Amino acid sequence: MKNHLVLLVSAFRLAAMVCMLLGWSCVASRAGAGWNPDGSCFVDSADLLVTVFPSSGSMTVHDKASGLTWNQRAHATHTAFSNVTLFTNVNAIGFNTSFYPTNGGTLFTWVELWLNERKLSVTANVDDYATPLTSFDFIEPFQPASGMSVVVPEFTDGKIYPCNLSSWVNYNLDSIRALNLTIPWVAVVNPASGAGYSVTFDTPNDAQLKLAKSGGLRSPLAAWNGQKGTFGYKRSITYNFSAAGGYVELAKMYRTNAMS
Repeated sequence: MKNHLVLLVSAFRLAAMVCMLLGWSCVASRAGAGWNPDGSCFVDSADLLVTVFPSSGSMTVHDKASGLTWNQRAHATHTAFSNVTLFTNVNAIGFNTSFYPTNGGTLFTWVELWLNERKLSVTANVDDYATPLTSFDFIEPFQPASGMSVVVPEFTDGKIYPCNLSSWVNYNLDSIRALNLTIPWVAVVNPASGAGYSVTFDTPNDAQLKLAKSGGLRSPLAAWNGQKGTFGYKRSITYNFSAAGGYVELAKMYRTNAMS
């Protein structure tokens, strides 16, 4: 029995050493949700670690398979996050933030992040669906790196453009209705490694895709138009992250989600 205990303790020590060498924390290595000592919080799956920074109103997504961490571009669409709440039983985080509608003022919302394996759903809601609304830009997208490309199902054609593209070849995609795309989906990929992410508009009827440049690179910003001048209903997008396989793998994820 003593030898078995020694072997068990040694196994735990070996696992701890591996975690330390790989830069993993004990918290980040298991699925769930929790708080970090620096005031940030996280929601975790076997594939992704999503970290939320309430004071700066931002988040990161770390892909455990590829080792890539996706950072949002500088936020300008909303205030810091408040009333942050962890829903450990469903692997989700909720918080309040105010967005800036195009007609001025602020729009006070409740935002939720739901993590399931490689899928991160982000929703925005209000207490009163009759709240007046022209349009507003949603939470900032994750910024691509130099050399990455954006994949757009442009009407009946699928197009791949470099993220540093200076001007559009066919249609102006700086801002386009999501329903004008073949499918309400867009992706950012690294052609060399196949790592990337996609954005699906789960509620596309009043959605706008904005691929204008930020920091010299184009990334997919979701925006929401009012429904007959009001907020109307809960708005939702879903990110899917791939460690490899490029836009083909991301398209497969879209198909799987659409069929579920």
